[in-house]
Amino acid sequence: MPTSYLLLVKQHEGETLRKYVKHFNKAVLEIDESDDQVIMTTIQVGLNNPDLIFSLGKTPPTSMTDLLFKAQNYMNGEDALIAKGLTSKQKKEERAESQGKKRDHKDNLSEAKAKKIGPEASSKKKLNFTPLLMPVDKILMQIKDDPTLKWPKLLSSSSKLRDSKKYCRFYKDHGHYTDECWDLKEQIEELIQRGKLQKFVKKTIKATTRRKRSPLTTTRKKIETIPNRS
Repeated sequence: MPTSYLLLVKQHEGETLRKYVKHFNKAVLEIDESDDQVIMTTIQVGLNNPDLIFSLGKTPPTSMTDLLFKAQNYMNGEDALIAKGLTSKQKKEERAESQGKKRDHKDNLSEAKAKKIGPEASSKKKLNFTPLLMPVDKILMQIKDDPTLKWPKLLSSSSKLRDSKKYCRFYKDHGHYTDECWDLKEQIEELIQRGKLQKFVKKTIKATTRRKRSPLTTTRKKIETIPNRS
């Protein structure tokens, strides 16, 4: 088979990294010619593991051996999570977050209006955040290992009063969605104002217009500047 066949090998939703690598290695054996650089590129294209994708993007592998060594670390971690039953819990939370957004969209609007009471809420409502290229929850996934990011303390409100359908990856707790988290938005805005995270800022082109002076205004200014000779 041609090398392009490897582009068809994808890590499906819910498929473990270990199974994907095994599936990919099997496909490599079926192609006519193998080139390390092509294999390194195609295996990364098929990945569906945000943490590993971020790691490889931050520190690109120098060889296929280096890539597999990094992948092995994530496979071991994934195996440990599966053994503790945490992976299925995480998937359940993500599904609940996605389904909850669609189901509670209208309710959230009225609920948000009811909850935004007091000076703190009104001051946050007036904040103008810098336009971004992607939602803040996506940005968080890419900057979560940045040492300048300050992770918040635990939510102070009682867990019984919070909506268990909504999950925030910034607080790592239930109560609201990640892309609705004001503290995360303020953190990102603060870092942008400090000159960081510029690659996530949406660039805007400001149209400039020149004001044309009327002949009458120009004539008046010339008359006013003529010195008095009397």
